[in-house]
Amino acid sequence: MTDEHTNPFSTRYVRPGSLAYQFAAGASAPRLIERLARQRWWGQVVGAHGSGKSTLLHALVPLLEREGRTVHWHTLHVGQRRIPAAALAGWRSWRATTQLVVDGYEQMAWLARRSLQHRCRQTHAGLLVTAHRSMGLPTLVEVRCPLDTARQLVEKLVAERGATISTAEVDDLYAVHDGNVRALFFALYDLWEFRRA
Repeated sequence: MTDEHTNPFSTRYVRPGSLAYQFAAGASAPRLIERLARQRWWGQVVGAHGSGKSTLLHALVPLLEREGRTVHWHTLHVGQRRIPAAALAGWRSWRATTQLVVDGYEQMAWLARRSLQHRCRQTHAGLLVTAHRSMGLPTLVEVRCPLDTARQLVEKLVAERGATISTAEVDDLYAVHDGNVRALFFALYDLWEFRRA
């Protein structure tokens, strides 16, 4: 049970992996894993800022591991042009069951992306990435978080603390932030704190 005085939009509740990924009708993590396997373990998850790409990766990784994939996860942030050399030092030991996961792949310089792809091909390793636009890999899925899903997530987060966030407020902030759910959660955090003060 959570503390009723804790802000439901605190990072610990909304960071990727804290909330379950909300699949569109007919979609599921096992189906995406099947598709990735058909694509020889190469794929890109494409979507706008705050659309759920990282959260989806958190849903897929346990299934990848159950499929016998050895996952090497790398998260890149703005300004990171390559995966640190130390993290790639053992690339020659990668094999067909190795699955590289790169969250924020578009941050990498073109040459660094090409080099990583070459290493994966050479060792038959899989490559699963997230990006805001196509990076030329086979598309696994394009993600977005519709307004109805954003409403459901907010409702779930505030359920144990009393409904102090209205649907109209969620709708307005969703529109202001162009469907970026991460930015929506930040704005709702501030609104919650303002009301508590």
